[in-house]
Amino acid sequence: MEASIDPQLVPQMTGSNSTASGDGLYGVSSVYVAFSTVLAVTLAALSFLSKGSSKSTPLPWVNRPSTFDVLQMGAKYRFLMGAGDMVKKGFEDFSDSPGFRMVADAGEIVMLDPKFAAELKNDHRVDFVKLFLRDFHEGIPGFDFTQQGARDAKILREFDDTVEWAEKAAKGLPYDASAVQLLFSMAAMHTTTDLLTQVILDLAAHPEVIEPLRQEIDTVLREEGGWTKAALHKMKLLDSVLKECQRMKPAAISGLRGVLNADVTLSDGTRLEKNTSIAVSSHLHWDEATYENPQEWDGWRFYNLRQTPGKEHSSQLVSTSPEHMGFGIGTHACPGRFFGAHEVKVALCHFLLRYDWKLAEGVVPQTRTFMWSLVADPKAKVSIKRRCVYY
Repeated sequence: MEASIDPQLVPQMTGSNSTASGDGLYGVSSVYVAFSTVLAVTLAALSFLSKGSSKSTPLPWVNRPSTFDVLQMGAKYRFLMGAGDMVKKGFEDFSDSPGFRMVADAGEIVMLDPKFAAELKNDHRVDFVKLFLRDFHEGIPGFDFTQQGARDAKILREFDDTVEWAEKAAKGLPYDASAVQLLFSMAAMHTTTDLLTQVILDLAAHPEVIEPLRQEIDTVLREEGGWTKAALHKMKLLDSVLKECQRMKPAAISGLRGVLNADVTLSDGTRLEKNTSIAVSSHLHWDEATYENPQEWDGWRFYNLRQTPGKEHSSQLVSTSPEHMGFGIGTHACPGRFFGAHEVKVALCHFLLRYDWKLAEGVVPQTRTFMWSLVADPKAKVSIKRRCVYY
């Protein structure tokens, strides 16, 4: 079927003096679109360039976007694929600077030296909730649920289990109950799983510590008469091994992140403007001035440190410090680390007592780096067999 247009209607649609290629409806639309595009790009460029003029102390850049990378896509991609190396190089190149600027996954941030962790860890001006809302697109329709996770409720809410909560939240609408539970698991279990995976791989690479661990577990369980919190607390070598695994490969390259809700002046005079996104590096985990032979895995490291006066508590797995931010630090340190530590210890005890394992032939585990995260090698394989000992 062919369509035709009555010529008499054309003036009504385009104007009596217009032509298809002139300045009528189609011409005006093209000019309007072109003008709007140029204006939008210009405003975006001016907005980006204006970021340099602020009350903040000028800091060097490590991945500053090029002139034509107005949307910062190139800089963000470099961060996504090589953030760990980028941060390491930044502190090597700018060792005299308190930190540096970089474009991360959600925009520009200031990466600070770990020496500032102690003064910022409990500073109410460092707002993690604001960072959470920004990173999870709180202002975009469809992401409204992020506001629920950011509520600072003073009165305890009614529900204490996710099954009932999901049922009430659905308000009679159909939903996938299993998917809801999996989503909660992703939020609550991935770091625990990652730590347990890493310690299994590290013990496979360092089998010399496995037998001392088994002896400690057996001795403590006999002394305490079974599985108790006191028994887990007395397993100091087990605690040390887990903390060393977390030192060598923490869950992230930064242990403290947030958005400033006020202007902040650091102890060295560095000024940071309100709404600046900041992160504190975790690179003291591998610092020679902090740890002896930091690049070598030593399962006894924190066991020995606990024998040092004044370090009995700071050397425990659940303790946080600028030198070890595996669980974060300060106000926003992981609140579930105490439960998580017990959970991993119990699981590891059962593995050690019931199984032998080693790395599969030719396997050399490689830590995966993606954005902020350091992930235990998900493709590493181990050979495992059951022991003839039961507890």
